[in-house]
Amino acid sequence: IAEALTLLVADGGDPDDFVAAVTAADGPASTALFRFAAPHMLEASPTAGENLRMAAKDALLAAGLAHEHGLDLDLVRDTAELFRAALGQGLADGAASALARVIERRTGVRFVRTRGGE
Repeated sequence: IAEALTLLVADGGDPDDFVAAVTAADGPASTALFRFAAPHMLEASPTAGENLRMAAKDALLAAGLAHEHGLDLDLVRDTAELFRAALGQGLADGAASALARVIERRTGVRFVRTRGGE
């Protein structure tokens, strides 16, 4: 979700409009995860949702298990690295949707709420 928001903003789109449109739609992109996480990813310091430290634990365990079995799983590896970066940036006690701040720092594209909020 954070990467989709990054691409959208880099192309000149408005993240608030995008989240509202996808949330209101009845299509496959309007999942429960999107409806919950996307609005929080637009907050500067999201607090609602799963604790980032707990989500990081799961991602790092999955990466360790893949490594143990000699599996090169790109998504698992990249997700674990993203969580490692979040922990390194002091985001451990926030919500998992704070991963959006890591993506912003990596890409230089900021999509934190632009109106009607923070």
